[in-house]
Amino acid sequence: MQDDLKTQLKYLKAQISSHFIFNTLIMVFASATKSNEVVTADIIEEFSGLMRYVL
Repeated sequence: MQDDLKTQLKYLKAQISSHFIFNTLIMVFASATKSNEVVTADIIEEFSGLMRYVL
């Protein structure tokens, strides 16, 4: 029972972490787009896609 709870907590922490990463990437992407930093926005977009695949 204790191991199940630890596993569930670990899973929830991993979700929060990935959620935080994607929110941060979205904010940086929006900032780059607003500043007309096309190359930076493209890199962030590609990296976000890679992270979605990996996570």
